[in-house]
Amino acid sequence: GDAKVPKGFALFAKEEGSGVAVSVNNVGFTGSGIPRPMGDKIIVEGLVPNESYVFAIAAIDDRGKVVQGIGETSVPIVALLPLPTLLIWGHLSLSAHQMGLGDLARAAGLPMYKQLVHE
Repeated sequence: GDAKVPKGFALFAKEEGSGVAVSVNNVGFTGSGIPRPMGDKIIVEGLVPNESYVFAIAAIDDRGKVVQGIGETSVPIVALLPLPTLLIWGHLSLSAHQMGLGDLARAAGLPMYKQLVHE
């Protein structure tokens, strides 16, 4: 038979605690349930800061239909305001240093260094 080949994916989302697992019916947030090409980013809007949400991904065929069901439901994720990019680079650099990953720590610290140190 014809095996369905994934051509893209869709993200499904819901509030934590509203039922058990995420399903293909969880399309209540802007950006959820919309077929996207592989590698595309998804922005989900309408989340309330400091509330927890769960997500799941499904592969989509060329007709926009789910292939082999939806993936596992994520762990709960708290919606937060966007963090400043330099803060994220700093956290990554510090974590890499603490794990003994010197090359990664230096690479992650470079954007911060260039922004804050003027030679």
